[in-house]
Amino acid sequence: MTAWLRLYTGYAPGVGKTYAMLNEGRDVRRRGSDVVIGWVETYDRPHTLEAIGDLEVVPLRSITYRGTHVKEMDVEAVINRRPQVALVDELAHTNARGAKNRKRYQDVLELQASGIDVISTFNILHLAGLQHTIQLLAGVTVTETLPDWVLDAADEVEMIDQSPEALRKRVRRGNVQPRDQIERALDGFFRLDNLAALRELTLRRLADHYEHRRKTYSRGLSTPRTKLYSCVSRQTTWPNYSSDVASIWPNDWPPSWSCCILRSRVTHAAIMRR
Repeated sequence: MTAWLRLYTGYAPGVGKTYAMLNEGRDVRRRGSDVVIGWVETYDRPHTLEAIGDLEVVPLRSITYRGTHVKEMDVEAVINRRPQVALVDELAHTNARGAKNRKRYQDVLELQASGIDVISTFNILHLAGLQHTIQLLAGVTVTETLPDWVLDAADEVEMIDQSPEALRKRVRRGNVQPRDQIERALDGFFRLDNLAALRELTLRRLADHYEHRRKTYSRGLSTPRTKLYSCVSRQTTWPNYSSDVASIWPNDWPPSWSCCILRSRVTHAAIMRR
């Protein structure tokens, strides 16, 4: 039987996803389970480093690519260690060339298939099906993405939330960004309006996730064919847009899709605000 997957997510870096994962790992170990860290990204944040405590960290695999040495999670080492639970940070990460799998979520699927429960993290910014919206709202282009079906297949998902004002205070104190980048971060990605929009987007996406799970359970795992309604402007790059949409339906593509092309000067951003 495939092991379970628990995910921590949030609307921006620094809300505390990794810290929550490590805290749960220590709690699970105190209750008697065998827990290891397969991968954790601390960014040298003091509270995150402290949260590791005495949890066992499985040695990483060193990969040489184009003369550069990089570290990746050693999937085989974790499997051979045979823990009950593995903590694996940054689920959307793309592994270096030469790693066993291209994406870290594929590493996690392999751990689950070996009977190892996994607690992991990801930022909502990396969800593939939201890339078009995120680019419009925040002006951010994300290079590492996570298929939507990975989120929807998880056994448990929890949002680690902070108000935008509280997160900006953390940034200002140097708990998120290096001190020489604080002002630039506060005036850029960590603007109050930007964080508020991303937080709302995260809450809506997770509400959709929970509603999908509720309907799935109530209908005995048989779900009706999805219907999709969307509107695009004449400036939309159709291959990119359709690719983003396709990532939402891994098992039910193509859906019943009705698309309206806007001919006025109303922008996507204006539509989102409405």
